[in-house]
Amino acid sequence: MNVSEFAISQNRAASRADSTIANQRSQAQNFMRWCDGEGVSYLPASPAIVERYLLWLAEERHRSVSTISCALWAINRLHRESSLPEPGQHPDVQTAMAGIRRRFGAPPRQKRPLTIVELGKFEYDAGPDGLRDRAAVLVGSAACLRIAELCNLRRADVRTSRYGVQVFVRHSKTDRYGVGHWVDVPRSSQHPECCPVAALDAWLAAGDPQTWLFPLLAPGAFWTRQATRHYFDGLIKALVTRAGLDPR
Repeated sequence: MNVSEFAISQNRAASRADSTIANQRSQAQNFMRWCDGEGVSYLPASPAIVERYLLWLAEERHRSVSTISCALWAINRLHRESSLPEPGQHPDVQTAMAGIRRRFGAPPRQKRPLTIVELGKFEYDAGPDGLRDRAAVLVGSAACLRIAELCNLRRADVRTSRYGVQVFVRHSKTDRYGVGHWVDVPRSSQHPECCPVAALDAWLAAGDPQTWLFPLLAPGAFWTRQATRHYFDGLIKALVTRAGLDPR
C-alpha cells in the first residue's frame, strides 16, 4: 500500500482539534518565554525547572489548576514530539502537581443559566445585526449550546422538525471525534417574544446567510465572516448589563 508522507501528516494532524493544537502552542510558547527570562533550557527542561514554572503559575500568576495541568500537558508534548523524556512523568513533578491541586484546587465556577423571563429583558440593536444577535442568543439558549458550538453552526446545519427546527452540532466538547449530532430547538408558544424558531426565521429572511448561520458582516457588506467566541462573549455581557441583571 503506497501512502504518502503528506497523507500520514494530515491524518496525524486530524487527531486533534484546531483549538487543542492552538492551546498547546500557546502554553508551550508561554513556557519557553519564561525559560528564556530565567536563563534556563526549555528543551530539554529538567524536572526542577518544570516544578518551578508550575509553582510560578500557581503562586505568582494565580492560574487555575486546570490551566496549570494544561501547561504541563503542553510541556510534556513538546518533549515527546522531540523524542525526549516527559518531565511530567518525573516523581518530583507529579508530587508538585499533587500539592498544587491540594493547595489551589477549587470547584469549577459554573454560571447560572438565564431564565426565559431574563431573556425577554434583552434589548437588541435595530437592523440585521440585532436580528442575528437575537436569533443566536435564543437558539443557543434553547439548544444549550456552548459559544464555540454556536460560532461553528452553518446555514446547512438547520432543518425543520415537527416541533420547530433542529441544528446539527458538528463538534462539541464531549464529541472528541466530531461525529456530530442533531439538537432540537422547539417553538415557544407560551413565550412568543422569546421563541427561538421565530427569531431564527426573522434573521434568515433579513440576513440570508450563505455559509455560517450567525456570521459577522465582512468588508463589502457580505455576511461571510465567521463569528468568534470573543464577539458572543462581549454580546452576552453587554445584553446582561443593559438589562440590569447580575452578570454572575
